[in-house]
Amino acid sequence: DLHSFPTRRSSDLHIAPGSSKKRRLTNLSTSPDSPQRGVSGVVWLSKDRLAYTISGRLFTVDMKGQSTPLELDKSEVRQLRVSPDGRSLSFATGGADSSYLHEVSGRSALWVRSTDPASRQPTRQIVAGTNSRSFIDSHEWSADSSRIAFVVGDNSTVPQRDVFYHHKGEPQVYRVNRSFPGEPTTRKRIGIADPAAAGVKWMKLEEEQYPIWNYGLSSDGSRLFVNTSTYVVKRHTIYVFDTASGNRETFYDFDDPTNVSPGWQAQWAPGDQGLIILTDRDGYYHLHHQPTAGAPLKQLTRGQWEIESFEVDAKQGQIYLYGDRKSVV
Repeated sequence: DLHSFPTRRSSDLHIAPGSSKKRRLTNLSTSPDSPQRGVSGVVWLSKDRLAYTISGRLFTVDMKGQSTPLELDKSEVRQLRVSPDGRSLSFATGGADSSYLHEVSGRSALWVRSTDPASRQPTRQIVAGTNSRSFIDSHEWSADSSRIAFVVGDNSTVPQRDVFYHHKGEPQVYRVNRSFPGEPTTRKRIGIADPAAAGVKWMKLEEEQYPIWNYGLSSDGSRLFVNTSTYVVKRHTIYVFDTASGNRETFYDFDDPTNVSPGWQAQWAPGDQGLIILTDRDGYYHLHHQPTAGAPLKQLTRGQWEIESFEVDAKQGQIYLYGDRKSVV
């Protein structure tokens, strides 16, 4: 088990191996050079080593608490992901933290490196933002580690507005990206890459300014679903792409002119046998299974209660869900 706890100025990593008492792994907050910002991301690289980010910098730490910096030429490191085979660490750098914020730190990019800190293999850049207002929104690995899917956001046409406020008696200005009705919104593109080869294949969506609620690669990386909707969240659509050709099919499509809440989610069913879809098309958010494009839905849960989130355990053939019904976790 792994925990990160905030302290007075910063954050430190604590571990609780098995049933043992937790112990402090790092002493970042007691260092005279302690940064103002705390630990913002942490992942296991192996059974005895972690990677973490603090103040936008990437470090690795062993179980003796010895920290070593990695990627010294990169700043604003975030979105740490370890490939399912444990061999690669992917991460984003630069750009803004989200589509809302304006502040950026260098051109955004997505990278992949070895999880072995001593490896001499060069770190590979998978994709870079096209301008100073683009950012890496998110990325995910396929279960076989052969592909990475990612979303790149672009705020270059989104209006910027200044928010004025006072702090410690001094006037301050905070600039944000904010669209008013009728103005351009964040454009998002979704791409696929082989982390071991050069080149990116972009999947063509119906409209780049429509929201992407979630997405996921099939276990072998050959297919990608994209869960999206119109901007006014009345029409819910899930596309499935062939990642080799980029061909798109409409897997699921439902229009509800009265809808106001986009709590939709999707994941691949065990064995990639269609999709598990969370939708409120019957009045409550429940799980449904759709085996093929356009096929009728099979409702898996029902009743006057709702599911907030779920995870598919493909290996065990089970679904874990969190909802507001008593005893549902």
